Amino acid sequence: MIYMLSPVARWDFIGKSVFANKIYGNRLTFGINAGFEPKQFYAEIRLNYEKYLRRYLPIHTDKLTLEFIARF
Repeated sequence: MIYMLSPVARWDFIGKSVFANKIYGNRLTFGINAGFEPKQFYAEIRLNYEKYLRRYLPIHTDKLTLEFIARF
């Protein structure tokens, strides 16, 4: 059974220093986390979409990730 649903959002910078204005790109992450009833162990599924807003990062592309987390 699904115990909780949580929307998530994150915005972070990629680069050497934010304070020295050496930022190579930004990343926006949006998603949803679904946690299951913690009867035997804690389990969670995370579905995220990452959008790269890049200046100098040609190797990074937008991606959709699905993660399964378990804590015993």
